[in-house]
Amino acid sequence: MAILAEHPGERVPQASGSASERQSIDRFWANERVQPEQILASHRPSVVTRVNQQAVVLAIQDTTA
Repeated sequence: MAILAEHPGERVPQASGSASERQSIDRFWANERVQPEQILASHRPSVVTRVNQQAVVLAIQDTTA
């Protein structure tokens, strides 16, 4: 999934660069053992540490497409 991290603003077809890579990404997301909560949980401790070091934190969400 490193390819998606390298191209965070791209859609999967553009970021993957090939049909086989795109198929691998689709298989990963379709895997019942892959839970989004587990992926996010791995980031939470470092995010909390960084947030606690700041006086002000802006949580901005862009919902435009």
